[in-house]
Amino acid sequence: MKIEDMVCSFEQAEKLVKLGLHLKSTYFYLSTTKELLPQKPIRAPGYPAYTTAELGILLPKIITVDEIKYFHSGSRMNNSGLFSMAYENDNQYLGTWMEVTEAQCRAECFICLLKNNYIKPENIKL
Repeated sequence: MKIEDMVCSFEQAEKLVKLGLHLKSTYFYLSTTKELLPQKPIRAPGYPAYTTAELGILLPKIITVDEIKYFHSGSRMNNSGLFSMAYENDNQYLGTWMEVTEAQCRAECFICLLKNNYIKPENIKL
């Protein structure tokens, strides 16, 4: 498997930083060239390229919204060959996401949770 398939996209990495997520990652995108590097060069502008594993650790297992608990369903490949995941309870979904790679699916979920203030970046620890 190529490393590009195991990290979020450049655009997702940029969005996550703009939404306040500033944690270290194993990989890094240079903002000038969008090149994926195995680590952050000293003083280089860019974004952490979060891996599938890092995003899996960061995503909360339970999210509470208006006193209703939603549980992370885990990510899996569906019949269309896309990775999907959701936050749900017995009665409803908080959200569902589908992407080509598992890392991109988790990143899209993370972006949505941050945008809607379901989670706060200052409460996220790697």
